[in-house]
Amino acid sequence: MNAVPQLEMLASRVLSTDLQAELGIVGATLRHDGQFLRFRLDPGNLFERSGLLRDNLDGSYNLGISQRYRPHETGICVSAATASIVDLPGRLRAAVEFARQRDAYLPHWLETRRRETPEWSREFSVSQIRDATAAAAARARESAAVIYVAAGQGRVTCANNPPGAGEFFSVTPGGDWSLHRGTATRPLTVPDGRKSADARQVAARDVPTAGPAGTPQSKTAAARPGPGRRRPARGR
Repeated sequence: MNAVPQLEMLASRVLSTDLQAELGIVGATLRHDGQFLRFRLDPGNLFERSGLLRDNLDGSYNLGISQRYRPHETGICVSAATASIVDLPGRLRAAVEFARQRDAYLPHWLETRRRETPEWSREFSVSQIRDATAAAAARARESAAVIYVAAGQGRVTCANNPPGAGEFFSVTPGGDWSLHRGTATRPLTVPDGRKSADARQVAARDVPTAGPAGTPQSKTAAARPGPGRRRPARGR
């Protein structure tokens, strides 16, 4: 059986809307690459958290949760399991909860990040937002470093260090975009078939979707932490 239909079936049978909301999975980031079903999660105080599922085509499924605390660090797998499709939601809950609790004591990554040197930045007019995001993604690939995009005073700035305050975007060398609002992070998706993404258009589509990072003031169930999840300490 072709792996892609199997992965699509896996997404519909296991990653229900309720489970995505409970675990902080951003549904818009769900994608399959022919072998794995990949998704990104609300990272909490970390820079990035992601997950994958694989159908072994023998009645069992592999799952893994990876994350990195600071932008310059390499992502590591922090929890993994093999389960039947019946047990997979429970194993996924346990894997995500373990990942959350593992680093729950850490301050937000912005407080402990390494400042990149030499500093690099490039400015664009607001009307050049597509050029700005394309330049940021290209710089991230070429430099193998996370690049940040922020707008203000009629300008869009791409830089290898985030702004001191306010809302900004980040793009990884692999092309994954996120929206950062204070200490809340919203993983974003890049539209299929586009070499570059207008981060603002991507955010406009993704952010209103239910999810804990994108709707910090929301009263929906999606905005609430999952069972047993620790909230960051005051001031972090």
